Amino acid sequence: MRKALASVLVFLVFCCSVSAVPESAVYAIEGVYDGVISAMASHLSVPRVALQGVTVVRGEGLLPVRVSFVRSDVSTYADSLSFFSDGVAFGSDGRSVEELPVKDVSEMVIRRLWRAGFLPGEMILDGSVRVIDSEDLDAHSLMSDDDWSDDIHARCSVSVLATGTLASSGQVVEGTFIVRGGEGRTLTIEAEELAVNGEEVEAEPVHLVFGI
Repeated sequence: MRKALASVLVFLVFCCSVSAVPESAVYAIEGVYDGVISAMASHLSVPRVALQGVTVVRGEGLLPVRVSFVRSDVSTYADSLSFFSDGVAFGSDGRSVEELPVKDVSEMVIRRLWRAGFLPGEMILDGSVRVIDSEDLDAHSLMSDDDWSDDIHARCSVSVLATGTLASSGQVVEGTFIVRGGEGRTLTIEAEELAVNGEEVEAEPVHLVFGI
């Protein structure tokens, strides 16, 4: 019963529907999306939040250059972000931090994780996400612009093994994630050439609304 309900949540709540693939692959794709989004939120949080099994390599700009997962349990992310984060802000050093004018961006990510409802041991991630191409993000533009179409664009190479009780016998998720900004301070994460265990699949984009 729980698996059936969770499957409905994956399809209807998270806009990550995948057709003609095993249920375990659907869970794996959702777990990878959640891992990427949570890692970005932890990287931008003030103070920075350490997620279990997640290593973020900082770049020169706002985005990291690489995110690595080592036996990282997705079920632990929400509690870490809830307990340690005071919200998400933008800044290149600890003394000059500019907050995005929203109540708490971390809360949005936490709500997403709670709705996914992964329990301990159900979704474990190993692998990496590399930023292979990105625009230089300007914190001032992100704070002042309602339309992020010209402010955010990045391509990320994804290669992550999902294991756990909801990813039977292991699901290798590979492909390219395109991160784009949009009107109304929105982010869209779209997968290109997405494959699970070598089989090409199609997934709808994930849309994140940061509000005005």
